[in-house]
Amino acid sequence: MEVENIPHNSKRPDDAEILEALSASAGLIAPAARKLNVTRQTLYNWLREDDNLKENLNHIRESMKDLAEGKLLSLINENNITAIIFYLKTQAKDRGYSEFIDQFKGTDAQEQQTFILEVLPDTILVEQQKLFNNGNDTSETGSKEDSGE
Repeated sequence: MEVENIPHNSKRPDDAEILEALSASAGLIAPAARKLNVTRQTLYNWLREDDNLKENLNHIRESMKDLAEGKLLSLINENNITAIIFYLKTQAKDRGYSEFIDQFKGTDAQEQQTFILEVLPDTILVEQQKLFNNGNDTSETGSKEDSGE
């Protein structure tokens, strides 16, 4: 990757120009720095030294979060299953929608086994039963002894 040669702007622009660059870049530092003709580090230094700039950058980033949430809700309203699952996993954990790692000791040589499960409320018990039955699903067909195997 070729490094871009950025000429250094010797004079600090006024706050309005810096905020315009930050706003135009949706709060992303690298594009704002390019627009201002300075390095990222210079822009970070200005932000660190100026509470007003820092506060305005936070407002710009919060506005982008609002925009992204609005887009996500639009996708949910369009029945986009990926958006629905993402929303439930991040915003409905209190209702049982989550991803978790379940660790327990195995019976053979007491090996540590790790299972990563995606859990939806109606599948929690089935997935837990599979884990504790060493991956055999006995919920519909009964045990192997019952099936004559």
